[in-house]
Amino acid sequence: MNLKEYSLSPLTVMLFIHIIALSNFFHTELSDGFKNYIENSIIAKQIIIFLTILTIISQVYPNESLINIILITVTMYFLLLFITNSDYRLHVGVFILLTIFHLYETYTKQKTKQQLSDPRLEAEYKEKILEKNYKIDRIIYGIMISIIIGGALYYERIKRKQFGEKFSLVKFLFT
Repeated sequence: MNLKEYSLSPLTVMLFIHIIALSNFFHTELSDGFKNYIENSIIAKQIIIFLTILTIISQVYPNESLINIILITVTMYFLLLFITNSDYRLHVGVFILLTIFHLYETYTKQKTKQQLSDPRLEAEYKEKILEKNYKIDRIIYGIMISIIIGGALYYERIKRKQFGEKFSLVKFLFT
């Protein structure tokens, strides 16, 4: 997957998914029976979350192969599970970092677009600009994923100590 081809980066998509997950708008619009079913069924919640992410990913990356869309969706799904089931401080911190990274990417894209439109620059130099931005983006994605997974594992360890034998990883992740 060549991230340079898309107008929205994976971090921006993650920010949008995060905003949707935090919003309570859709919950108020559902029928009582459906609300109760979703609230009482872990599987229904997870299927709805997964299908929502899949729909967003398929709309954001329409030219991507189906297997890549599914792989991206699974990755985003588990990252969202790690974030939302972690300590609130990690949750808030990730939300702030996603917003900052989104602003950084917006600024970088505008600056790069301006540089690439300069007719005085050689094609080789323009390619170096794109490669530099691509490398920085990859580093940022790696840092973000490391923070999410590391924070979730740390919080999981705290909860495992707190609940001892009663701790369930499945309940920790999916409820």
